[in-house]
Amino acid sequence: MTDAHQTDLELVLSAITASTRAAERKGERIESQIRNLRLTRSTYLVGTAAMLLPAINTKTLQALREEVPGFVSRTVVDSFNDNHKFLGIFKGGEYRATLAMLRTRLANHLDRIKYGDLVRFDAEIDRMVLDLDVHNLQSKASAEQSADLLALLGQVKARKVPLPVQAEVQIRKIADVARERAASNARRQQANSMSSRQQFAGGNNTSSGSDDFDLWLYMATDIPTSLRTLLLSAINTHHHGIPNDSQGQFSGAGASGNWSDDGPAQSDLTAPDSAAAVTAATALEGLAISTDDSLGRFS
Repeated sequence: MTDAHQTDLELVLSAITASTRAAERKGERIESQIRNLRLTRSTYLVGTAAMLLPAINTKTLQALREEVPGFVSRTVVDSFNDNHKFLGIFKGGEYRATLAMLRTRLANHLDRIKYGDLVRFDAEIDRMVLDLDVHNLQSKASAEQSADLLALLGQVKARKVPLPVQAEVQIRKIADVARERAASNARRQQANSMSSRQQFAGGNNTSSGSDDFDLWLYMATDIPTSLRTLLLSAINTHHHGIPNDSQGQFSGAGASGNWSDDGPAQSDLTAPDSAAAVTAATALEGLAISTDDSLGRFS
């Protein structure tokens, strides 16, 4: 493996790790936005109830009849009548408890009828929850693929496994995409630094995370499953001493494939090696299937 190939390999390992973390951060940001929006909705609901029901008096009761007639039940009217006599004289604990109870009931009523901006809040929350579900589904599938790819690339690096040209080309392509993202992020950071005094701390981290997430999208949708098959084949070839320039024909993935020349037979493998190879090959076959099914809206 040349120095250039080694550099590409190290960059790809780093990029996969960074992009996976960026996907996790995006999910965390969506969750945080949903929590904040729900809190804003709750605050709006409580505030609206307090605005519509500022006190227990005749004027407020009449306003409620006009604005939310469905709320003004016989029980509500009785509560107003029972506490109205204290207004202007003494507002004790019973009055405050009744006012709090009425506001709670009003808030529940407003929630049921989707009063005011509640429709907008709920639509936005539903949209964000859907985005989170889609993202989590995509992230789960991509995380499994990334973990497998990291493990294979880590073995290639640690054992200095010679790679076929097809694998080197694909690794170089990923490395080039990572370099492009890094350069884009550097340019953005330089532009942001000129106005950093007007920006809150951490603004540049957002652009970096955005580039890492763009890289994750690329890895989740554009990296062919053949790269994993090529890596596994190269690792097995290197481990069992089969020359890369063998004229034999190889079919299948990893240890499940067959060479048509006189390579080592399956029976020559030790039990642990054979089991590990079969497990890895099975995992790759599953990944090849899951990749097509996990693309979601990015397909």
